[in-house]
Amino acid sequence: MSSSQWSSKLRDSEYQAAPLILSCAFSILLLSISRDYIVNGFMPVALANVNLVTVLIFIGILTWAFRRRTDSRHTRHVMFLAASLLGTKAIAMVAIESEPYPFVLTVLVFAFSLFSLSRPFYVVATALVIGSWSVVAFPILSALQFVATLFALVLAAGLRIAILDRRIAARINLFQLEDRIGKLETLLPMCAGCKKTRDEQGRWQSVEEYLEAQGGTRVSHGICPECTKSLYGDYYKNRSDPGST
Repeated sequence: MSSSQWSSKLRDSEYQAAPLILSCAFSILLLSISRDYIVNGFMPVALANVNLVTVLIFIGILTWAFRRRTDSRHTRHVMFLAASLLGTKAIAMVAIESEPYPFVLTVLVFAFSLFSLSRPFYVVATALVIGSWSVVAFPILSALQFVATLFALVLAAGLRIAILDRRIAARINLFQLEDRIGKLETLLPMCAGCKKTRDEQGRWQSVEEYLEAQGGTRVSHGICPECTKSLYGDYYKNRSDPGST
């Protein structure tokens, strides 16, 4: 298959997995919101507003995912929006609470590769989050906090790109196997002598029996003009010759 066909298959695979992935991302979002209150004992108004907007938009995304009425080509756009929401939520935590949250950001960078089987998607989403975090975090964090967290994010992104490449390669290998199996299933083993066919259990049977067993097709018999001439040519010739006895 061509690269465009592989891309189409990868996109369809993302479309099929979208409801599960988005549901998991929404669960992570809710757990993160619970953490904001449990750890601090309260939630700043600004962070509460960010959480509310993020949850409402995510509910709309989940509605899209479970209704499944749109073309699969829109899947990556929706996934990108979901990833952006999680990134916005994490960066808002850093800005409002003036903490680096290296673990939260690193887990988020790892999670981005689950949203799509596309390396450009992951690179763009990760670069936007790390860049936005750097702009927000640089003025409010110490030099050590900023450098250490940035190093962890870049390292996590590099490792995740390598893992994502392996996932994509494994998925393409699976598609190749499925394509080969599909082609093999279209082959019909047939004896060169008696023209019997072999079924999946290894039994040899006539073509008529095979067709009736596979598709419920009832076979009736006739004779084509070529076989008529080959088998009964002399008979028809004699019938057409008035002088014959």
